[in-house]
Amino acid sequence: MSGEGWCLIESDPAVFTELLENIGVKGLQVEEVYSFDVDTLKELEPVYGLIFLFKWEGKNKTTEQEQLFDDPNLFFANQMINNACATQAILNICLNLDDNVLNEELLNFKQFTKEFDSETKGIAIGNSDHIRDVHNSFARANPFFSDNVKTATEDDDVFHFTAFIPFNGNLIELDGLKKGPVNLGECTDQDWLQKASATLIERISKYQNELRFSLMAIIRKREDIYQQELKSIQERLQSIDIKTSSSESTESLAAVKRELLDRKTNILEKQSFEVRKKEKGRKENLRRKHNYIPLAVELIKCMAVEGTLKTLLEN
Repeated sequence: MSGEGWCLIESDPAVFTELLENIGVKGLQVEEVYSFDVDTLKELEPVYGLIFLFKWEGKNKTTEQEQLFDDPNLFFANQMINNACATQAILNICLNLDDNVLNEELLNFKQFTKEFDSETKGIAIGNSDHIRDVHNSFARANPFFSDNVKTATEDDDVFHFTAFIPFNGNLIELDGLKKGPVNLGECTDQDWLQKASATLIERISKYQNELRFSLMAIIRKREDIYQQELKSIQERLQSIDIKTSSSESTESLAAVKRELLDRKTNILEKQSFEVRKKEKGRKENLRRKHNYIPLAVELIKCMAVEGTLKTLLEN
């Protein structure tokens, strides 16, 4: 497995959301999930896929008990690039979604790789200049970066991403280190989160001394949902005003209007929160990419000129 030309990126929902947008996925965002219970997951619906981060112990090979899922319409790529683990999981989810959420470049990539086997699809991801450039745009600026990729030793903690999606009535695990997609059992669009939650909780229970897990969900953009809800509320309010002007006003209409106005206020608050969160994530991503080394060097030079550096070092 190669890592040449691909940097490590931070596991953060703001990073993954911007990565989605820049790669060419429309109308979706990534949200971190702090509880694995089904009620928490359902609050995020619609959920299109789950990304699970866990400590890798070299046991990701397909076992005899696991049932591989063979469907030519399912996109699955093996992980052929070390540092592309998160991007790989995201692509394994998004390239199984409706084509209307993909831009032309991703649609062309999906069509181009349609007849490839899973390993060749993984190689195609590694050879995509567009995907690699977007991935690497989130690298932390580091003038001391070496092109020599560090190989993990037995003492290193290595973490891995795997993805879960509903597909054609089945819960599918897309783990790029396994031979193929794993069928975890039948499900519906209504209960797949419940079955995914149970699977994750059972899996976590096997790691008795490990607490470092992370779960992220690919969901519809909250801003789009809120905008649609506000439009619907506004249309209903206009309808009530028309009835009121036609002398059809009743106490029940007034009560409905108050309820709608309360909902509108609540949604506007949620929408405002999403806007602030998005702006915060944008600024954090800029800070991640910015090279602060020249600033630090200049500060050290100024301290040396002023004579404060020697005193600081001596203390």
